[in-house]
Amino acid sequence: MGEKIRDLTGEIDCVFFDFDGVLIDFCDTGIPNWLIQMVQKEARAMGVDDISPGNVVSLFGRPGADHFRQTCTELGIDRPSDFWDAVHHRGTKEKVHRFEAGEITAYDDISVIQALSASFKIAIVSNQPQASVEQLLHKLPVHDHVDGVVGLEGLETNDHRKPNPDFILDAKRRLGVESPAYVGDSAVDVEAARTADAVPVYINRDGSFPNHQAYNIQTLGSLRALQSNFHGSRH
Repeated sequence: MGEKIRDLTGEIDCVFFDFDGVLIDFCDTGIPNWLIQMVQKEARAMGVDDISPGNVVSLFGRPGADHFRQTCTELGIDRPSDFWDAVHHRGTKEKVHRFEAGEITAYDDISVIQALSASFKIAIVSNQPQASVEQLLHKLPVHDHVDGVVGLEGLETNDHRKPNPDFILDAKRRLGVESPAYVGDSAVDVEAARTADAVPVYINRDGSFPNHQAYNIQTLGSLRALQSNFHGSRH
């Protein structure tokens, strides 16, 4: 693949977006230190004092509820579901705070969502906690143009995160659509899109590492070409 978005053919009736790294400029180089420290603090609240940065990556860096429970057991955390909920609750509050403080910012080109929403249903499909995405989305100027959000909720939803296609398939069901384009910034996003029979669109803002399994763009503004080529779900 690797073609330009203007060359896309077939059927598109909606556009789904990943969130971090696509709509907001956050966490494109791994887990930030403040998030590691927050997880360590929640672990200490459960009586475990020796959670390393590597442990944090092992806990939250891969899908699977059973993997999370097993890693918690190995670390001495005896209430995995409570730990999961506590970390995501505090993490959401901290992330919203950092957005309000200007430490996390939205990309200027998210304004294309308003234009696209005239033709297509729009959803956010993220591996981040759904509550976090919803709260941050509400602070973006395009929030009224998004029809749905799918993300992590309870621990068991960790089985369904990308590259598993389930979140994308769930968004299709919720919005009553069949043929999404899915815009992401990682190979995981591309794999999930392809498995879910969505058109993979890979945003690579500096153009240095194209993904040859997806349509490549350097700015969300390139998605305006979809309105020229497809009728969308609003018609």
